Amino acid sequence: MGKELTLTPSAEEYKIVLPPPLVIFGCVKNDANEIISQGKITVGAIWQCGESLCWQRGSDWSKNFTDGKFEIPLRSAACQYALRLDLPDGRQIVSRNFDTNEGRVRYDFVVSTAEKSNLLTGMVYDPNGNPAQGVKIFTVKQGRGLQLQNGKQQYRDDAEKFITDSQGKFSMPAYNEKFKLVAISENAYADVNSYEFMSEPNIYLAKWGRIEGIAYIGSKPAEGQQIFAQIERQYFSSNDIFYHYLNTAIVDSSGKFVMEKVVSGKNSVSRILQSDDLQQITSTAYQTVEVVSGQTAKVVIGGTGRTIVGKIIWPNDELFTKSLWIGADLQPQQPELTKQTTRQQRGGIIVNTDGSFRGEDIEEGSYTLNINVYERQGRYGGMNTENQIIGKIDFTVPPIDSSNIDVPLDLGQLALEIISSKKALPADSNAPDFSVETSQKI
Repeated sequence: MGKELTLTPSAEEYKIVLPPPLVIFGCVKNDANEIISQGKITVGAIWQCGESLCWQRGSDWSKNFTDGKFEIPLRSAACQYALRLDLPDGRQIVSRNFDTNEGRVRYDFVVSTAEKSNLLTGMVYDPNGNPAQGVKIFTVKQGRGLQLQNGKQQYRDDAEKFITDSQGKFSMPAYNEKFKLVAISENAYADVNSYEFMSEPNIYLAKWGRIEGIAYIGSKPAEGQQIFAQIERQYFSSNDIFYHYLNTAIVDSSGKFVMEKVVSGKNSVSRILQSDDLQQITSTAYQTVEVVSGQTAKVVIGGTGRTIVGKIIWPNDELFTKSLWIGADLQPQQPELTKQTTRQQRGGIIVNTDGSFRGEDIEEGSYTLNINVYERQGRYGGMNTENQIIGKIDFTVPPIDSSNIDVPLDLGQLALEIISSKKALPADSNAPDFSVETSQKI
């Protein structure tokens, strides 16, 4: 079992004793003590104490069994682990949590023989109305999101998955909560909510759409750049049931790109920008295209804006000696625009930790670049909202024509105008002097 330690230089020799690895073994049987021969065990981890359980993906984190027995060694440093039993009929059982210092421990899964009668069954049909075999059905529930990219599941999502049989049928547990079903096949897709599925347990797939486009940086093809599109359809609800769908593609030498397996509806398409240290990511101004099932939509990205560069002069603050998380939001200075329109950026800007910045596809006009700087913390480099500075810079991009569209506009050094700041006080320290204004005399 791994162990995380903080070491400092010392004349004395460190002695590190590693605990034995956590090994969970056992069998799977029903409540009549009969062995259940087939199924899959998936590992879930709580990487840091206080975080939620996250089901892991990949062959290293799951194991199929054919004799009713399993043995799972776990050697990565974590706070706790858990196991999930997936049965061929769609049922799932989650174990207790295991501490990493338990060593070799036995845990048997016991499956109720009465529970199977409570399963829901459904049918999936392809766009031609025929039963669809091998379709993946993802179940999205409250607090358990799903991200799909180019027709495939991404990251360590907690969405449960079922697959249709040769007759297009599938079964799943009868949940006592609202859910959404997302059906994905090689040629088609569909999504239905729990009310729709309970009213009619049939899912009818629609053909994927398609996007063809051309991308430019200035007047030149954006060769090798990554394009992404995300659906604007609203998947959120008062129950926090949602999933996120996006497509990605790489621009070829002529500036062209193609996206297959696109969900029908309004898709926002733009080009991805990343910081030098790959820690910050944003996108250029997006174009909205209406994608129709079974058809190809056309789009052009860039070609009307200019590249800008410069450097922000950071204030003399201890925050800037730490690892930073930087967020930048570009807004045009046009107060006559509605709030909704103003939120649609007209270019993308990345700010690096040394203050240097680069923006691409920035059109003519005056802008405010709002900048949020946080201390980066934790295993995943999250924001420490107790140590932050919020500021802005203003700049103007002059008229753009063929003589300057491919020439980067150097804005030079710009001082950050601080709007607000926040600092966490060290333990046992006193707060600085402050004053309080009241509406009444005290």
